Amino acid sequence: MKKSLPIIALAAALAIATVVFTQCRGKGTGEGEDQASVRLNWIPSCSFSGEILGVRDFAKDNGISIKLESGGPGIDPIKMVQSGSNTFGVAGADLVLVANDKGADLVVIGLVSYDSPGVWLAKEEKGIKTIDDVRGKRIGELPGGNMQYLYEVFLKKTSLTRGKDFTPVPISFDLKTFITQDDCDLRPVFIYDEPTDLTLQGIKYTLIEPKNFGIQFKGICYFCKRETVEKNPALVQQFINTMAQGWEAALADPEKAIDALKEFDGSIGTEKEMLGLKSGKPYLSGYHGKVLTSDTDSWKAMVETMMELGFIKQSPDLGSLLQMGFVEEFHKSK
Repeated sequence: MKKSLPIIALAAALAIATVVFTQCRGKGTGEGEDQASVRLNWIPSCSFSGEILGVRDFAKDNGISIKLESGGPGIDPIKMVQSGSNTFGVAGADLVLVANDKGADLVVIGLVSYDSPGVWLAKEEKGIKTIDDVRGKRIGELPGGNMQYLYEVFLKKTSLTRGKDFTPVPISFDLKTFITQDDCDLRPVFIYDEPTDLTLQGIKYTLIEPKNFGIQFKGICYFCKRETVEKNPALVQQFINTMAQGWEAALADPEKAIDALKEFDGSIGTEKEMLGLKSGKPYLSGYHGKVLTSDTDSWKAMVETMMELGFIKQSPDLGSLLQMGFVEEFHKSK
């Protein structure tokens, strides 16, 4: 899960990422190409395979030079895009909804993960496979983590009540306490992150995946300011074409994707990221198997729940928020 790295390791990783992304800007750039920058929401991992392959292998043919910039603690992609520091951003769809509710004017131009990659992880020995199995157990909580809104939706939709049905336990972002100290029975993770650590250590586990319990909650998306779409739709189309081609290539050939990721950041664990990309494929394949696509109805369900819980005050005009025509054009052109 994001924010799971120890401080020293994280600082080193961010330093490496900064160098790598800067070095890779030159590949595929040329005179006459349009320029854009993308602010990622974390440091390099398999969850950015599409962006990395897109920039490396497809940007030039699409007539665009894209600068990838890493995220990390204290770096908010939404604020970076709002300020004009970056053209496009990568963030959770829920965070874009909350930002717009507070006055931002952002639009979603592509959905990287149709369902949120946030899931709950338990060691197999705990016997947690269904919602009923959660009752009487300890759920680890990470206040302010990237799954905070999904967590509240999960509790509402499953009718689980803190203190009554389960015991809430504050936990660390570090997975070591979960593995060695048994600090909780069930903890939030990202499908392509922590589960791979357990697999590599030979620890059997089970997952509670919200999407399997009728919870519709959108995942990571590409977004930009509305004025970018209105003033430079050609640039947005170039960007979406590049990202969509990158994701198609990454999902079709995971080995190639992880090799490219290794080029960008030699410190990554190849086996871990390969397992992560394969685990995340069902989440990254798009609506009906078309990358970056989405329907509108599933967004309605997400919005309704977020309003019920008070995360947003007004229901957004989804026809205005979801500028998915660029993704539709990409698939149509194929």
